Amino acid sequence: MSNIEKWLEQLLTYRETPLEKEKEETQKKIDEIEKLAEDLDERELEDDFHEQVQVAAYFISQAGLSYNDLCWLLAEKILKKTYKMGTPLSIRDTSEKADVIFHNNLSYAELCWLNGELDLIIKKFFDKE
Repeated sequence: MSNIEKWLEQLLTYRETPLEKEKEETQKKIDEIEKLAEDLDERELEDDFHEQVQVAAYFISQAGLSYNDLCWLLAEKILKKTYKMGTPLSIRDTSEKADVIFHNNLSYAELCWLNGELDLIIKKFFDKE
């Protein structure tokens, strides 16, 4: 490589480096801001869903249902969405599922939470039809 080519390469490197570095730094900052915005949006959605479940669980707890009724209600909701469409639920199937839920030793608050959470999930994803 000749001295002129070396000089030209050095000159181009000198002239482009500050501008390119500034562009790269600006792009990195933009990328970081976009990532933070996406994370914030996801957290807000999670927090919003969490609050909605909390409100639903509160109202379920205020309904005064017994522990057994909450188990039965949760079993019905689960089976209605897992059974094939048009297949009627049998009392025996619901009873067996409620018994499984009952023997999981969940607290009353956990049952209220699960019922509220399932209500919101069903409403959001399944009842759009």
